Order: sequence, then structure tokens, then C-alpha cells
Amino acid sequence: MTTDGPTPPASVDKRDRANSLLKSGVGLTLIKGINTLLGFATVTVFARLLPPADFGLYILCLTTAQFVSLPLQMGLPVLVMREIAVARSKDNPGAVNGVLAWSQRIMIIGTLIAGTFVIGVYGVVVAAGWPILQQFSWPLVLLIAALAPVLAEMKRVMGVLNGFRLAAISRLPDAIIRPALLLLAGGLGLWLGLFAEVGLLVSHLGAALVAAAFGWLVIAITSDRPTRRNHPAEFNSVSWRASLWPLTIVAAATTVMNYVDVLMLGMFDTVESVAFYRVASQLAAAALLVQVAINAVFSPRMAAFHSRGETERMQAMAVTGSRIAFGATLVFALALVLVGRNGFVYLLGEEYGPIYGLTVLLSAGAAVNAFFGGTGMLLNMTNRERYMSQYATWATVGNIAMNLALIPLLGPLGAAISTILTTFGMQVMSWNRVLRSIGVRSDAFGRIVR
Repeated sequence: MTTDGPTPPASVDKRDRANSLLKSGVGLTLIKGINTLLGFATVTVFARLLPPADFGLYILCLTTAQFVSLPLQMGLPVLVMREIAVARSKDNPGAVNGVLAWSQRIMIIGTLIAGTFVIGVYGVVVAAGWPILQQFSWPLVLLIAALAPVLAEMKRVMGVLNGFRLAAISRLPDAIIRPALLLLAGGLGLWLGLFAEVGLLVSHLGAALVAAAFGWLVIAITSDRPTRRNHPAEFNSVSWRASLWPLTIVAAATTVMNYVDVLMLGMFDTVESVAFYRVASQLAAAALLVQVAINAVFSPRMAAFHSRGETERMQAMAVTGSRIAFGATLVFALALVLVGRNGFVYLLGEEYGPIYGLTVLLSAGAAVNAFFGGTGMLLNMTNRERYMSQYATWATVGNIAMNLALIPLLGPLGAAISTILTTFGMQVMSWNRVLRSIGVRSDAFGRIVR
């Protein structure tokens, strides 16, 4: 007769979970750090090799592709991650199969609709001779229509892998592979004088396709496939569609908050100002690298804790994460101050010197917002995405209104002020909702219950 081995004590289980979190966190922070370096190198190389007007046009096309990808994503990355995490915590492979198949169908339908829309709209504008969208051309529009679904699919793949608790691996396609290939191919082509902004977009599309293919390969190899093979797909389409709409609003609002300032600068200011602001915001975004890594590690665990009613563990994890993220953003902002304007100009060139103060301002704003922790992540992982969609919508409307008022007066500085204030307002509202409805105080001054 065989007997089961002794059950490990609870302390051993806690140590194993802590070690797993630590490894995931270190891996994600390392990946995000490499991504930040790649982003910085890409901005530096492209800004030096392209005139500001051409670099600004490239950024404008890339931003447009991000907007076009919104109907394709439709909140799928967060929904897929959450549903896979919950299904696996309940040992339900059929539900995992269902959400994977359902999300693939949504993506295919969305790709066809979005591509037709982009090409159709530009065709109507050209045929009618309307004096809008003059910065674009047919090659650029076709590349935008091709790039948008690939960017959206990379986000869905990331959500799938994160749902399987492969948080570090989930970031590799978008955070490492795509920017590394873009830097290599795009930088080499620009340096050799082979192409300008059109060729750069082609390089971006090729890099994104390779990155997405890597993600598909990892899913095929590591995603519990042998276990799931004998379980028919279980679809909960009604519930998924109900969650998809608010998550889509959140995704759309987040993208609008991140990129509407770039589009409005292109409308009301010069293409050069687009390049200047993009460089500043790209560098300042590095301040949040730890917050992004923490959210990626904690998201599936928060969903599992909530499904089991473990509020105290949610509180402890949320506060720990916000303290780490807040401290990291403060360190980054201080380092940027120490580098000074001279170091900034040395890296990017004299023409980008005036945006040093703008970069410091955006970094300080990131630190203030990191203080509240991953409030949006907590709402999305606890089936309260409807609140997040409301707050994101209000913040987006406010952001657009402030941009309309401030960009014509202040240019890139007006865009930065709008982004900082509206993001702060959204964080405050989300923090209050998390406290009231979940009972978790997520800010860095919150108490950890032992």
C-alpha cells in the first residue's frame, strides 16, 4: 500500500509563494529595465538620425496605429488574463480553452472591421479632396492598417501568458523582441540612408510580427496544453461580453490618455513638437517601470485571492507593491535631476535641450500617481471594471478638454500638465473606490495586516 508524502507546513508554502513572487518581480523588473534602455536607445538613435519633422511624422503614424488597435483589443488582454487566472485557480481547463477560442474569434473579426474602416475613411478623404489628414499618404495609411492588428494581438498574447502566471515571459515579445529588432533594423536602415519614416514603419511591422510569432510559440509549448487537450471548451460568452465593454472603455481611455496629446500636438502645433513631447514622455515613462512589473506579477494573484475572499492578503500585497513602486519613481526622478540639462543634451542633442524641464515634470507626476498603487489593476481583477471605466472616461474627457485649452497656449508643456492632472484625478477616484468596495487601502501609507 502506498501513502502520500507528508504535507508541507504552511510556513514552507508561504516561503515558496514568496520566492515565486520575488523571482517574477526580479524578472519583470529586469525586462522592464532592458525595455527602458531599448526605448531610450531607440528614441536617441531615431532622434539623431531623423530630422525632427520626419521623426514627428513617424510618431504620429505610430500613435494612429495605437488608436486603430483599440477596437481590436476591446479590453481582451485584461479579460483573458483574469478569466484564465480564475479558471486555473478553480482547476477548470475547459473554461481556459473557451476563453482562448473566444478571444481569437473576437480578434479576427475586429481586424477585418478596423482595416476596412481605416482604408475606407482615408479613401473617402482623398476622393473628396478634403483638406485633412494631409500629413499622411497611401503607403503610410496601409502600414498603419497592417500594424494595428499586430500590436493588438501582441497585447492579447501578453494577457494569455500572464493568465498562466508567466508574467516575465509575457513581456518578452512587446518589451524586448519588438523594440530590439526595431532598433537594429530601423537604426541600421536610417544610418545607411536606405529609408526614412516609411521604411521605419515597415521595420516596425516586421519586428512586431516576429514578436507576436514568438508569443504564439510560447503559448503552444507552455500553456497547460496536455492537461487542456481532453477538455471541451466551456464558453461563458454572456458574462465575457458584459465585462468586455467596461474593460474596452478602460483600455480606450488609457490609450487616449497616453496618446491624444500627441495627436493634438500634431493638430494644433508643429510636427516637431510631436517629436519633442514624445521624447520627453518616453523618458519619463521609465519612472513607472517598477509599477508596471508589480502590476503584472500581482494581477493574476489578486484575482485568485479575491475569488477566495482573502482580503487581508490583497491588502498586504497592494501596500507592499505601492511602497516599492513609489520609492522607485522617486529615485528615478532624483536621478534625472542629478543628470542635469547638460547630460540630457549630450545624449539627445542640443535641439532637445529645451524639453529637459518637461521630462523632469512628467517624472515627478509619475511619482505622485505611483503613491496610490495599482488601483486600476485591483478594480479590474475584482470584477469592478465598471467603476474603472467610469473614472477613465471622466479623466479622458477632462484630458481632451484641458489639451484643447492648454496646447494652443503652452504647446508640449500644456500637454504635460493635462496628462499629470487628469491621471492624478483618476487615481484618487480609483483609490477611494478600492477602499470603499473591496476594503483594501492600496496607497504607500496603507497598513499591512499580519
